[in-house]
Amino acid sequence: MDIFQLNTLGITDCVLYRYEKDKTLCCLTPTVSWAFKVTAIDEISLNVTDVLSLFLEDFLLDAQQCWQSGSASQISSGFWTEASEVTPLRLEALATNNGKGECYLAIKNVSKEFDYRQQSLQSARELLITHHAVISQQDSLHDRLQKVLQEVENGKSELLAIRQAIQHLATGVVILNAQNELFLDNGVARQVLRAHSTQKNCVQNLFQLMKDVHVDTIFLANLEEQQTSWRGEVFWQNAPGGSRWLQLTVAPVFQNETLSHWVFLFTDTTTTHTGENSATTSADKDLLTQLDSRQSFKRELDKWLKTQQGFGLFIIDISEFKRVNENLGYRVGDEILKRVALRLDTFSGEKSYLARIGGNEFALLSPFSCLSDSIIHDYGRGLQVALEDVFIAFGKGEMTLSVNIGVTAFPQHGANTEDLLKNAGLALQFSKYKGKNEVTVFRTQLKTKQVELANLEAELATAIKNNKLTIHLQPIVDLSCGDTLKCEALARWTNDEGKIIPPDVFIPIAEKSGLIFALGDWLLHSVCQTLKELSAYAPNIRIAMNISGRQICDPDFLTKVQDAIAYYGISASQLAIEITETVFIHRTNTVAVTLASLRAIGITISIDDFGTGFSSLEYLKRLPIDELKIDRSFVRDLSVNNDDKVIIKAIIGLAENLGLNVVAEGVESDEQQHFLLRQNCVMAQGYLFNRPMPVQQFIDSLIAQK
Repeated sequence: MDIFQLNTLGITDCVLYRYEKDKTLCCLTPTVSWAFKVTAIDEISLNVTDVLSLFLEDFLLDAQQCWQSGSASQISSGFWTEASEVTPLRLEALATNNGKGECYLAIKNVSKEFDYRQQSLQSARELLITHHAVISQQDSLHDRLQKVLQEVENGKSELLAIRQAIQHLATGVVILNAQNELFLDNGVARQVLRAHSTQKNCVQNLFQLMKDVHVDTIFLANLEEQQTSWRGEVFWQNAPGGSRWLQLTVAPVFQNETLSHWVFLFTDTTTTHTGENSATTSADKDLLTQLDSRQSFKRELDKWLKTQQGFGLFIIDISEFKRVNENLGYRVGDEILKRVALRLDTFSGEKSYLARIGGNEFALLSPFSCLSDSIIHDYGRGLQVALEDVFIAFGKGEMTLSVNIGVTAFPQHGANTEDLLKNAGLALQFSKYKGKNEVTVFRTQLKTKQVELANLEAELATAIKNNKLTIHLQPIVDLSCGDTLKCEALARWTNDEGKIIPPDVFIPIAEKSGLIFALGDWLLHSVCQTLKELSAYAPNIRIAMNISGRQICDPDFLTKVQDAIAYYGISASQLAIEITETVFIHRTNTVAVTLASLRAIGITISIDDFGTGFSSLEYLKRLPIDELKIDRSFVRDLSVNNDDKVIIKAIIGLAENLGLNVVAEGVESDEQQHFLLRQNCVMAQGYLFNRPMPVQQFIDSLIAQK
């Protein structure tokens, strides 16, 4: 280790000592001015002759154990203060042992961090007190309103008393009746909602708020069904008069188990968040990476705009960085963020400007003499490649990061700060929608596409709520004779205009928006209901349904399945659950527990699209799996691709050795059927036998088969 390595890690104002075999300390950085305030150093040998700090002297007792342990380890002293004639010196010591005979003591001047931490702690205390006060006020008000409204039998008898009670509150109150008509509101609510003209305007703005912060009708329906309230803090970006933060409470009120009112409480917490932002970053710098903060970035962007010179704006988002912190710890996460900043800074060079604008987001301005979509896209791809290299996670193995990048260019994609940032954010959103390691350059069509996706998402939410989707069943047959053995349930959607929306369109929307949970619940109940209908014709038939990775990781998923089975009075053995291999990449243990519980009650577990994802013998051995489904991509080309034949043979052989069933997907020709039969594949599905069909048509086919 040397001072250059420390600088690379962001440790700049530091004294470094090497621990020698004779148990002495040799100073490697004698030119640091304050080094002589904590240790006396021989000018010739640079060995420490005396420790001048009582705190450091005490810490060195623990450091000796670290250095003499013989294994890789490190300990930190925490912050301490040394008196000084001018200003106190805030220090932190770190003793390290790399396990290979190299031991060091680093003492870092943390005066800036100390002052910042003190400021942050004080701000945090003030914010916490304010936040708790707001929540306590809303909880108390919620309880009082619940009690009063439940006692109001005709909704009018105590109207005056309630109105007087809420008019002088500092909390906004809106009360609707069961038909979503305004029952009562107060002045604070009208001010927050900017609804000063009519009652209709107040209700419209309230529901616009709900829509903008994604508290949709499905969410409200769930609160009503569970007879529970919800409280949270939301950011209303499109609020009339400018974006703001709100502490929001939403609560249904019931009279004799029947919904009578909705209570909405909100407190404007924007000023609190302004204080919080100043607490989490300094005025100009991000303390962790030493890059400029979001506020500084906006000022710098304004300067670049005034030059009228062409440049590119790149928003870089580290995908799923939360998992890095959860799996490796926040200290490792912080170190990785520092090295991400270093790599981006190294790649972009001196003429560019880099800032950290969010927890896992960076923004980069880079000048271009010639601006075209292809040039800035290639530059963005270069940024992405720079972050692809392996990161060493400080004794916790190697890891790679995935990033998504949104790009805009001046002047093509915006003439001011707001437009450039908004369009870069939109481009980033589409990068995330496409997957990982994507670079998207803004184009005007994205706005149209965004509106289309938003409308489609709203339509899908309504369709799920109103049970407008249907299921089709595709038979899974005995390859030797074509008889139906079981079937797979597939969701189908035809919108109100009669247009068929393909599953490969609406299912990704459900995944991205969170509607996948509502869609999954709908599919589960539809499949169970269908099994009950089929019991008169095929009492032992099994229906397979696809479950997303997010659903299978839901702690309540097992309970939902058990409740649905009990409600419809079917056997768990009639239900099969299909999941894809990618589910196992990050959450193997969680998934294994859930699958084992499902299998224990009789549900069949199947791996869909096997061979296309995280194919691993390890999870096949460890996880409770009954069946593999060979992906259609291998079946489709087996007549012209010998590699596909080899893969199919290998999958079937592997399944036989592990005692697993096999289903071949996408069988469309006699040649494919005969090849699979020769490999002892028993079951298949595909257009050769039947396309997915409505439930009644499937019942008719079962009757005809008999």
